[in-house]
Amino acid sequence: MDWVLRPWVASCDETRDLLSAHLEGALRGREAKRVLRHLARCPHCREALRSLARSVDGLRSLGRADAYAPDSASVVDAVVARIRRNSS
Repeated sequence: MDWVLRPWVASCDETRDLLSAHLEGALRGREAKRVLRHLARCPHCREALRSLARSVDGLRSLGRADAYAPDSASVVDAVVARIRRNSS
């Protein structure tokens, strides 16, 4: 039965490879539809998408919070500074 759906629904491997592009809105046409159809059917890939979205949101908030800190010369410095603040 899977071979019947293959032209219309992406596989787990294909979907995982395209999650980042999907999250960024970079997929178009048939490829986007195939990924969306797969996500509608697969709880594992939906969870992977949610996890990726949380990670991206966390990284974006870290960048915004530390972008104006005078001592943050790099992303590594910003991460270390955040860890130190949260540890104390």
